[in-house]
Amino acid sequence: MSATAPTTAEAPTEYICPYQPDVIDIPDEMRCSSGLLKRAARNRPEFRAIGWRDFLLPVTPDVQDGDATLARLEKGDFSFYSYDQLAQMVVECSRGITAIGLKKEDKVGILSINRVEWNVVDMACDMLGIITVPLYDSQSLEEIEFIGNDSEITA
Repeated sequence: MSATAPTTAEAPTEYICPYQPDVIDIPDEMRCSSGLLKRAARNRPEFRAIGWRDFLLPVTPDVQDGDATLARLEKGDFSFYSYDQLAQMVVECSRGITAIGLKKEDKVGILSINRVEWNVVDMACDMLGIITVPLYDSQSLEEIEFIGNDSEITA
């Protein structure tokens, strides 16, 4: 028996998100990124979790004193951290965050280029109930100041 789409008369007037706790019971460990990481590290510790690659400065006569444009940079091979390694980094980072006195519901700005460490800090904050406010290296100082003030960043 195949399902048919509801007619206009049968269509609900209100959208109900299927992931709301009152609709579907979601285990607590799956409600946030740190819980999902914990689950993945437990079930598939050796699987690739997050990867990166370096951009290498080519050794050529036209590159002098380390001066090169992005277009002339060579891409290195990909490297990966496993779920187990990533989970360990997140736990260590959360210990450091706790040690400097940040606590649940604090608002923390993260200003960084795209890199693995950004994800580690974000997941460590998530684990502790700390709210992260992403800031980007491509934003102007005025934009960063506005976001910082508007979001009430505490660290």
